[in-house]
Formats: sequence, structure tokens, C-alpha cells
Amino acid sequence: MVTRWDNPEAAPGETSTYLVADEAAALVWAANFGALEWHAWTSRTDRPHQPTYALIDLDPGATTQWEDIVLLARLHRDAMHHLKVRGCPKVTGRRGIQIWIPIARGPSFEETRSWVERLSKTIGKVVPELVSWKWGVRERGGLAWLDYTQNAINKTLVAPYSPRAAPGAPVSTPLEWGELDDPGCDRTVSPSALCSSALSKRGIRSANCSTPSSRCRP
Repeated sequence: MVTRWDNPEAAPGETSTYLVADEAAALVWAANFGALEWHAWTSRTDRPHQPTYALIDLDPGATTQWEDIVLLARLHRDAMHHLKVRGCPKVTGRRGIQIWIPIARGPSFEETRSWVERLSKTIGKVVPELVSWKWGVRERGGLAWLDYTQNAINKTLVAPYSPRAAPGAPVSTPLEWGELDDPGCDRTVSPSALCSSALSKRGIRSANCSTPSSRCRP
């Protein structure tokens, strides 16, 4: 029996029952139904209004180069280092980079969204030629969007190690910050690259990003 969670606040027409993938068998069960991409909530079923991560989503525009996204990630890294906050970068398997910041449960989604907005808008002032704050995609002139709005209940980002529905099934993969400084860093990781030994090492990275530090609360 797979674990399920019923959202008591679901509006009419919204999804009300969710799979809780709390064991490997649940992933296999979902895969049998054609589930490929995994987009997980960042809060838990016992306290759905209190996120366990603050999310920074670096969303490239049509003219954004990979080097631009890497620069934006590095600027966020430097700012977080100054604030003594630990965040974990992850390639999306598409063109972007996300930074997941583990936090002690307590702040609301509104608080984490406000904190990430202040952080990212400060970064945007450093490189205004790379970033647009226009809501409409067509109004951004091909520039990147630093999407702080993903910090909201029932909004999700692709989960670590989830394959993407794209040619070659690229994988959304956690990285070490030093890997972003490598000129050979690839924005996509193929399933064949995630051999068992590499996955065991990368899995440690994901685990290291699951425990909040004492300075991570927004």
C-alpha cells in the first residue's frame, strides 16, 4: 500500500490526494504509471505551511548563456557565504540552475519568499544587464528571471536526481560549488553518467543539503 496524503485545503478542481514517496517501492509503483519527472513539495505533510527549504530558481531567458547562469549562481553563493547561509546548487537538467537552502522549520512560505526576493534582487543590481524583473516572459527581452515566487505552498521545483522529459532523459543533479568553477561543467547529466559509484558520491551531497545549519533561518 503506497502512502498518500489528502490536502484538506484543496480548492474544488485542485488535486487533493498526493503520493508520499517514502520508500523505493513507491518510486517503482509510480514509474509503472509512466511517472518520469518528480516535482516534490518543500514542506512535509505534518506541517505543510512550513517549508524545509528556501529556493532560488535561476531561470534563463532566450538570450541567456550558460556562462551567465553560472555567474548568477556564483554571485548568490558569495552572498550566502557572507550571510553564513549554506545553499546547494543543482542543475535542472534543462538550461537553469537551482539553489536549495535547507532551513529549520518555522518560517512561513511568505517569509522565505520575501528573504529570497531581497537576496536575488540585490544580486540583480550587480549584473542588471543579465536580469529582468518583468512578469511576462515576452517582456524580459531574453534576459534571465530570478524566480523567488517558487517559495509558495504547492509550488514545486524538479527534485534532485529526477530525470527530465527531454531527449536523452537528462537528470537534475546536485553539484558541488567547485564544479561550477570547472570550465567543463555540463548543464545536463545523462543517466549513463550516473553510474553506481558516482551516484553514491553525489548522494552524499544531497544528504549534506538536507540538514539546516543554525544560521539558515531567513
